[in-house]
Formats: sequence, structure tokens, C-alpha cells
Amino acid sequence: MRNIDFSSWESLLVTLIGLALVTLIGVGIRLVVMFTIQQRRERMNRQINERLRTLIAAYKTLGG
Repeated sequence: MRNIDFSSWESLLVTLIGLALVTLIGVGIRLVVMFTIQQRRERMNRQINERLRTLIAAYKTLGG
């Protein structure tokens, strides 16, 4: 591994830009994963709600 020296402004700037880039990529990946999980949960909730509506309608039809 290379030794990191902050003796020049260029190396400090490159290091900071690199850290910012890695952080942004990490946050982006996390957002995509969270969005995907949220979409899956919403789809499951819609299916559950549809089943509940069907059960309630059947119950009312049977005179409940």
C-alpha cells in the first residue's frame, strides 16, 4: 500500500475527492437497495390488502 502524504495541496485534494466519490457511490447503492426493498414491501402489502378485501366481501355475502 502506498504511503499517504499530505505535503501538497494536490494530494490532499485528490484524497478528499476520492473519499467523497466512494461515499457518494456507497450512499447511492444503499438508496437503490432501500428503494427495491420498499417496492417489494408495498407489493406484498397490496396483495395482503386484496386478500383481506376478498375475505371481507365473502363474509358480507354469507350474511356476516
